[in-house]
Amino acid sequence: MNTIKFNIDKLKNYGILYLSLPLFLFCVSWLKLYIALPILLIFIYIIIRLLRRKGTAADNILELNLPAIILIILAVLFWCYTSGIGGGFYQSWDQHFKNAAFRDLINFKWPVIYERYNIGLVYYFGIWIVPALMGKLVIFLGFSKNVAWIFANIFLYLWCTLGLLLSMLLLCSYCKCHKFLKVLMLLAVFMAFSSPDIIGHFIVNGIYFTGNIEWWSVDFALRSNTTSIFWAYNQAIPLWLAGSLFLEAGKEQYIPLVLVLTLFYSPFCAIGLVPFYFYFILMYIKKKASENNKKDIVSYFINIENVFAYIIILPILYLFYTSNTSVGSGLRLIWQQFDMSFMSIVFIEYVLFIGIEVLTFFLCLFIIDRHNVYIYISCISILLLSMVIIGEGTEVAFRISATMPAVFFLSVVSIKELSEIKKINYKAYMLGALILIGAITPLMEYARAANAIRQNRSLAVVADSIRSYNSKFADHNFAADNIDEKFFYKYIANYK
Repeated sequence: MNTIKFNIDKLKNYGILYLSLPLFLFCVSWLKLYIALPILLIFIYIIIRLLRRKGTAADNILELNLPAIILIILAVLFWCYTSGIGGGFYQSWDQHFKNAAFRDLINFKWPVIYERYNIGLVYYFGIWIVPALMGKLVIFLGFSKNVAWIFANIFLYLWCTLGLLLSMLLLCSYCKCHKFLKVLMLLAVFMAFSSPDIIGHFIVNGIYFTGNIEWWSVDFALRSNTTSIFWAYNQAIPLWLAGSLFLEAGKEQYIPLVLVLTLFYSPFCAIGLVPFYFYFILMYIKKKASENNKKDIVSYFINIENVFAYIIILPILYLFYTSNTSVGSGLRLIWQQFDMSFMSIVFIEYVLFIGIEVLTFFLCLFIIDRHNVYIYISCISILLLSMVIIGEGTEVAFRISATMPAVFFLSVVSIKELSEIKKINYKAYMLGALILIGAITPLMEYARAANAIRQNRSLAVVADSIRSYNSKFADHNFAADNIDEKFFYKYIANYK
C-alpha cells in the first residue's frame, strides 16, 4: 500500500511558523514603527535560523499510509466544522463574544481603537489575526463588509484546520501511531477524552441532564478536548500544537519561544504549560550534563531565541494584556473569594471535584505507568491552578483555561499507553472504561448542538448577537478603557 513520509523536523518548523505568524503581524501592525522594525528583523533572522537548522536524526520520519492520512484529514475537517468554526454549524454561547472581536479585527484599523469611547480591543486574539487580514484584503478589493466576513470565516476554518492537522501529525509521531487502526484510536481517544463528569453529575443532579455536565461542581471544571474546541477553539488549537511541539524532541532550543508564542493565543493556557516547560528544561540540562556538554547548556539559556522571547516579546505582551480593564481585579485564591471552611459548600465541591475528576485518572494511569512524570505534573497542576481566580467576581476563565494543558497531556499519556499495549489486559480495560465514561461529556456537547439545530431548523446556528465592542459598555474581558492613560497605548502602540 502506498505510504507518504513526513519529515518530523519540517513539521515542527511548520508548527513554529504557524504559531509565529499572528504574533509577527501583531507586532508589525500594532506597535510603533521604531519598535516594530527591530522586531521584524529579529523575527526574520530567527525564522531563517529555524529553517536552516539541521534535523536531529536522518530517520526522524513519520510514515503513514494513504487511508490513515485521509482519516486524519477528514477527522480534522469534521471536528473543526462541528465545533462551529467558520459559522457553518451550531456555535456555543461563548462565540457571541468571540465573533464580535473577530469582526472588529476585520472592520477596524489596527490597532483596533474605539476612539469615540477611548477604548481599545485587548484580548488574546491570535487565532483570528491571519483570517482577519484576509477579510481586510477583501474589503480593500472593493467588496462589502458582509462579503469580507464570509470570506474571513472560511479562511478561519481553513486556518484552524491547518493548526489541528499539524498537531495530529505530531501526535501520531510521538505516540508511534503509524498504522490505520492506531491512528483511528488516537483520533477517537483525543476527541472523546474527558474526565468522568457523568459520575459527579449523577451524584449531584441525579439522572437529570441539561447544559454542560462539566459544571456539576458549579465552581470547578475540567474541559474535555471537545468542549475546549466548541467553546475556546482560539485557545485549544494553538495549545495542542504547542504541547505537541513540547513533546517532540529535537527543538529544545525553541521551547521558550513556543511558550511565549502561546501567550498570544491564551495567557492562561501558557501559564498551565509552565510546569511542563520547567520539566523539559530540567530533562535537557540533565541530558547535557550527563554528556558533560556545558556549552550546549549555556547556549540553551543564552541565545537569540530566548533573548527575543523573554526580553522583547514577553514585556510587550505583558503590557498589552495588563491594559485590559478586567485585569484590575487582580489575582486571588479561592478561599479569598469563597467560604472554604471545612464542610462549606465550596469546600465539598472542591473535594468532590478533585476526587472524581483528578484522582480517577491519576490512579488509573499510576497503575499502568507509575514512572510517567506527565501524570504527576498534570494532576498537581490541576490541584494548584484550580485554586486561582483572575478577573471579576467568581470568574472561572482562568481555572478552566489554565488546566487545559494538563488535560491535553493526560489525553496524550492515555493514547501512548494504549498504543504501546501489546496484549489486552486488565490495565487496557480499566483505561478504556474510564475513557468511555468520560466520552459521555463530548457526546452531550453534540447532543446539545443537535437539539439547537433541530429547534432552529438550520445547521448554521450562529452565535453573533454582540456584533462589535464599539460601545462604552464594551465587555471588560475584551477591552481596555481610558487607553490614553495606559502605558502600552502611550508608549508602545501605534496610536497617536
